[in-house]
Amino acid sequence: MTAETGQNATARAPKAPKEGTTRACAVCRTESEREVALHFVRAPDGRADRSGAARLAFDVRRKMNARGVNVCPKLACVKKLRPGLPGIQALGKVLPINAEFLDELSATLENDVLDQLGLLRRANALVVGADPAIDALKAFRAHIVMVASDVAERTQRDVKDAIHTVLDQAAWAKTDKLEGTHAWQRNSNVRNPLLVFLPTKVQRLGRALGRDVVGVVAFGEAAFARGKKGERAMQALVARAMLSKALGDRMGESENG
Repeated sequence: MTAETGQNATARAPKAPKEGTTRACAVCRTESEREVALHFVRAPDGRADRSGAARLAFDVRRKMNARGVNVCPKLACVKKLRPGLPGIQALGKVLPINAEFLDELSATLENDVLDQLGLLRRANALVVGADPAIDALKAFRAHIVMVASDVAERTQRDVKDAIHTVLDQAAWAKTDKLEGTHAWQRNSNVRNPLLVFLPTKVQRLGRALGRDVVGVVAFGEAAFARGKKGERAMQALVARAMLSKALGDRMGESENG
């Protein structure tokens, strides 16, 4: 018997419990996946007003070594952020959320979405172009389509028609009944397609993907890692794209108003 066995052996340290995968929104208290929720921290650059209040900073990749607060990726919750919320009070004095903060958040989200689409493109996991995206939809190789803000109306109509075709027909599959006659039933293996409009114009989307102009991109589950990790990454990308568009629309409305 060795010194490491028996009653006198040193007990192994217990494994640390795994960190939960969900985070509660500081505004509505709804639980969101950790990767999907937006993480804000007290700005690490040290800037503060005379009262000691600092601005909030968006921790894009959750890599800032600072205590933070989580918020749903929804415009309503982001606009309701305020220093008096319990989660933010723990960060110390912070400045109120204003139009400049929302503008910066919109730009950061848009850049992050473009960076991720660029990574998918370099990994050959992104379908680029309207016709290839429509073909991928109908072949069930993609179920998420993202469209640039200034893409032609005809292209938008073609993409929407393809999505309706998938919803109305392709998502249903024939099955044999016990009696031998076929019927139609919902195909649980087919995901409903989702159309997401970006605040990005075709030229900028093209530059992010190494092209002159790109109006439509598409991808599916195969573009991400398998299992829950990949699913959460896909959900986060879609949520950030949608919030970026909502923030961009808010800016446009304020300018027109």
